[in-house]
Amino acid sequence: MRDCVWEAPTCLRKVYALSLVYPDCKAIFCDKLGICDATIDHVVEEVLDLRPNVGYVNLYKNLLLLLNEYLRNGSPAASVQRLKDIKVFPVIFRHEQDLHEIMFQDHRQTWYIADTSILQQAFVDKVRLMHFTIAEVKLLTPLINAMGLKEKLISRAVEQRMEKIGNPVIDESKTLEIKSRASYLFR
Repeated sequence: MRDCVWEAPTCLRKVYALSLVYPDCKAIFCDKLGICDATIDHVVEEVLDLRPNVGYVNLYKNLLLLLNEYLRNGSPAASVQRLKDIKVFPVIFRHEQDLHEIMFQDHRQTWYIADTSILQQAFVDKVRLMHFTIAEVKLLTPLINAMGLKEKLISRAVEQRMEKIGNPVIDESKTLEIKSRASYLFR
């Protein structure tokens, strides 16, 4: 009975959604028997039962996005704390001969979350990056905050510095244009 819920996302494989089989019996299951919809705890249990495996990368990603959705809808952030010490984050890194290796990391290991496309391009084959697109990372903000992963954002870990290299090249046409604009502004 514990694995039975009224409604559940399709990526949850350990729970049985009764609404799919008995759509007309909601009053009996929900009102009389107290069966509820799947919760964030069901998703956490599903993640805990998975073993890190490259074949499960998309399932991990879907479950992490689902956790994020529950957090966005007001589920308690404390529920995801059980995931901090397990290898749950799919991370990609270039291996020898330009083969990309996907491995799973926990929060204590060295890896980063690419949160801007410029930094992702700059570091894609130099450090381990979480295997999510920039758009997916933007959606994951509640999960990143709940799990205390802000320090993993590559934009926070990198200090950008611009240096002038070489001799300056003066563009005479631009200089004249700016001088003429300045004379009009000065009047």
